Amino acid sequence: MSTPLQKTFETLAKSRNEAAVSTLVSALDNNDRAIQDGAMIALVKRRSKTGHLAVLRQWHSLPPDQQELLQEGRGRINGALRDAVVSDDLQLFTNGCEIIEQFTEIDLTP
Repeated sequence: MSTPLQKTFETLAKSRNEAAVSTLVSALDNNDRAIQDGAMIALVKRRSKTGHLAVLRQWHSLPPDQQELLQEGRGRINGALRDAVVSDDLQLFTNGCEIIEQFTEIDLTP
């Protein structure tokens, strides 16, 4: 059975309203781990490069179990990964390279 929190994240993941992305991105900074995880999963499920980039920006500070949550979005986050590896933001570039290497998505590197 789903909890109200899980239902909320499922709804935000499926919503066609782009405001859901900013809500989910804000939830990534919450101190509650369940909220962080739910927001990350919902962002990865959405087809939003903005949301995917927000998750990629935090990669270096995520524990391994949270990094695993990105595996669900392997194919969906490719656009954000391409943007990350050509970014002037050194941390985003580094995070993108690490994810590409871990996911063995070498064809994404220019």
